[in-house]
Amino acid sequence: TTPKVGTLCSFMIKKTADGTATFGPVQLKILEILPATPKPKPANVLDGTWRVVSAVVSGKPSDSLKNRVLSFGEGKAALNVAKLDAIEYRFSYQVDTESDPTTFRVTNGDRVLLAGVYRFQGKTLQMCFVRGDKTQPPKGFDAKGIGHTLYTLERVAVP
Repeated sequence: TTPKVGTLCSFMIKKTADGTATFGPVQLKILEILPATPKPKPANVLDGTWRVVSAVVSGKPSDSLKNRVLSFGEGKAALNVAKLDAIEYRFSYQVDTESDPTTFRVTNGDRVLLAGVYRFQGKTLQMCFVRGDKTQPPKGFDAKGIGHTLYTLERVAVP
């Protein structure tokens, strides 16, 4: 059975003080149960409003995505900002700054919208990602995989 907070767990422990084996009962009370893998927390590393200055989709440049504006703030994301003075944050985002390269996910509830890697190069932000969770997210920044998209973004001043 899986213990719950407040459960008393008993087990035997082997003590070897003088080389002889003795066994004694030990009881511990469960005070806290930590998740197997910690949930990624929103981070403010991406926070700000960003304009796409170049885009590559499946290894080919895409002019149609230039000037698209994305905005991140306090764990929320807007993926196609129309008005800088009225940004609507409709999605959530998380980053994992411990991974190498660093990763991000944009979600709508339980549904993954974007998943990939990001890095800063000087004043620009690069994000290489896939849409949805059917395709393996990229591990690098070449965007040559099927469905891989690479954005190079510059920060935008918001009124």
